[in-house]
Formats: sequence, C-alpha cells, structure tokens
Amino acid sequence: MHRLAALAVVAALTPGCITTYGVYKHQQDVTTVNIIEAAALDLAAITFFMYSAEAFSLGSAFVTGVATTGVDLGVACLLGTCQALHP
Repeated sequence: MHRLAALAVVAALTPGCITTYGVYKHQQDVTTVNIIEAAALDLAAITFFMYSAEAFSLGSAFVTGVATTGVDLGVACLLGTCQALHP
C-alpha cells in the first residue's frame, strides 16, 4: 500500500522543478545552468521522497528519480523551456 501511495504522489508531482521553473520564467532568462540545477534538484527531491517511502531501496528510488526527471525534462522541452539548450 505504501508503494502505491508513493507512486501516486510522484505521478502527481511529475510536473516538477524543471517544468515549474520554465513556466515561472516564461522561457525568458532560462539558461543551461538553470536547467541543470533544476534537474539536479528534481532528481534529489524525488529520490529522497521515494527512499523515505520505505518501500523502495536506494537503487530503485534513484532509478525512479532518474525516470521522473527525464519525463519532467521532456515536458519542459515541449513547453519551450529547453530553448537554452539549442545552439
């Protein structure tokens, strides 16, 4: 039951740090460094939350964090936040 609740919370938080930062900044003044910082914060927060849910080992919590951060980066790029990554 704890595992299902943890996955539900992560699904609700999928628009995480990267997407929120891009929406907040309205694609203005978003640099590559900001995207990397938001991705690191997203990864750390999700990994910590999933590991503290007691149903996940550290490895599975980290992999879940990587997958969720990847989805978050994809959503942010679809919204135009990743324009700083283009040459």
